[in-house]
Amino acid sequence: MFALHIPIYGVIGEWRGQVPAFAWLWDRPAALPFAVAALTTLMALLLYGLSAGLSLAGAGRKERKTHEDH
Repeated sequence: MFALHIPIYGVIGEWRGQVPAFAWLWDRPAALPFAVAALTTLMALLLYGLSAGLSLAGAGRKERKTHEDH
């Protein structure tokens, strides 16, 4: 999760001139760490959900055991 924290902080800093919400956050240093933590958590959950979905999709392709395989 920490691996996502630094890039999100960097994106907010770089795009603060183009995204008004990022500019608002950047001007409020007390709120910035909490917003970055929330965005990081959401991204981690999204990536976890995607990876779990991919592994479940791959599990359906495995061959089923037959009675003779036991």
